[in-house]
Amino acid sequence: MNPFFILNWKSYPASQEDILPLCAALADWRARVTSGTVVMCPPATLIDDTQKCVAADERLASVLIGAQYLDADAKTGGLTPAMLRAANVSAAIIGHSDRRAQAGETNADVRSAWQQAIAHDILPIVCVGQPAPDGSFAGLREQVLGAFEGASATDVAQCVIAYEPVWAISTTPGARVEESADIVRAIQVIREELRGATPKAILYGGSVTGASVSNVLSSGAVDGVLVGRASASPDSLTELHEALTPFFS
Repeated sequence: MNPFFILNWKSYPASQEDILPLCAALADWRARVTSGTVVMCPPATLIDDTQKCVAADERLASVLIGAQYLDADAKTGGLTPAMLRAANVSAAIIGHSDRRAQAGETNADVRSAWQQAIAHDILPIVCVGQPAPDGSFAGLREQVLGAFEGASATDVAQCVIAYEPVWAISTTPGARVEESADIVRAIQVIREELRGATPKAILYGGSVTGASVSNVLSSGAVDGVLVGRASASPDSLTELHEALTPFFS
C-alpha cells in the first residue's frame, strides 16, 4: 500500500510566518519517514510561500503542493487548472464538504473539476460523504454516483477519493467519533457504487487527530487520511506524525 497523508490547512494559516513552523515540523518527520504520498494544501494566497518552503528544504523534496479547490471554468476569484499548473500545484481537493455547503458546488461541478484536473495533470482528491449518520448511506451513494457518472475505470484509477462523514467533523455541532465498523461499511459502499472501478486511493476525511488516526488506519479499509484542523498546528501535526509513522514505514 502507498499510504496518503493530505494536509488541508483550510484558512488557519494567514501568513508566511504561520506556515514556516508547519513546514519545519513536516520536514523533521520526512527526514525519518520517506515513504507514502504527502500533500500540503495551503490557502490560495500562501501557495507560493509554501512552494518556497519546499524548495528551501531538501527533506520536503517528495512533498506535493495541492490546492484546496479547483474551478473547471473561469470565474471571479476562481482557481482554474491552468492557473494551478502555472503555480506548480500538482494536486487539488475537489468537492470538499465546505465547498459543497458554502459555495454550492454540485455533483456536476465536482465531476467537471476532476475531469479538468486530470486533463491538466493535477491529482484530483475527490471528496464524497453525507451530512448525518445514515445506515443506508443514501447521501454517500448519491454523491459517488453523481461525481463519477459516466466515468471509465481508467478515469477513476487517476482519482483519490476522500470519504467525509460531515457529522463526525470536529467543527460540526454534536460531532462524535465514527466507529471503525461504520468506516469500513462506508468504504464498501463507495466501492459498490464505483461498480468495479478502483481509485488510486480511498482516504478518510472525518475528524482526524493524532489520537484517532491509528484507529482509522488500523481498520484496513482506507489508504490514508485527509486531515483538516489538526494539520494546521505544529503541536498537533507533530502528534499526528508520531501516530502515522508505523503506517508509513
